[in-house]
Amino acid sequence: MKVLVADKFEQIGMDGLKALGAEVVQEPSLADDSLVAKIKESMPDVLIVRSTKVTAQMMEDSTLRLIIRAGAGYNTID
Repeated sequence: MKVLVADKFEQIGMDGLKALGAEVVQEPSLADDSLVAKIKESMPDVLIVRSTKVTAQMMEDSTLRLIIRAGAGYNTID
């Protein structure tokens, strides 16, 4: 499983994902067009964000199976 972390995420969470055997790519400064490009380039199964806006364009034609918002609510995800 490939996980793209596109926001700040605590190290303990990163370590836990890696311990489960996930291939983790962390780029906390991704947003907008750069996030769309990274999703298409890296083809992750899972996207983890905190406050980064996830648009419908980011989800279209992607390999994403799960989007996790590491926080409360889901108002930043289309």
